[in-house]
Amino acid sequence: MKVRYHIAASLAVGALVWAGTRSVLASVTAVTTGILVDLDHLYDYFRSFGWRPDLRHFFRASYDGLYDRVYLPLHSWELIALTVAAAAIAGWPDWMTGLVAGWGHHLLLDQLFNMGAPGAYFFLFRRRHQFAYKTCFPQQWRKGHPESSSVTAAPPE
Repeated sequence: MKVRYHIAASLAVGALVWAGTRSVLASVTAVTTGILVDLDHLYDYFRSFGWRPDLRHFFRASYDGLYDRVYLPLHSWELIALTVAAAAIAGWPDWMTGLVAGWGHHLLLDQLFNMGAPGAYFFLFRRRHQFAYKTCFPQQWRKGHPESSSVTAAPPE
């Protein structure tokens, strides 16, 4: 999902959190987290292309699947589940309420709109498939590798 949509959705979720909690901290945390979760894309970018501070190329690499491997450590339902458990144990402090709301809605929107494999937003799924972008996000990968659609298997002998 593109950044502008994450910003708009995060502002809406922040408003909902404010309405439900009347907490500035929870609301600001929801908005901030909903946007900044995408910072983990930097890991994949620098791992694939080295230190190349080119914002246009960064977004193209992310949107068009130019990577061979996809780690995205923060895009993980497992981590959200652990955070929910920790928040419940801690009594849902405002900052954790905002964290879960911001992070959770971000991941949900990515799951719905980024056309990944069904398990792509589980870190263990990505690990099991050796973090292969081609397997986790096949439609995006094909956008960045158009030559792959013209390759056919060898005929049987």
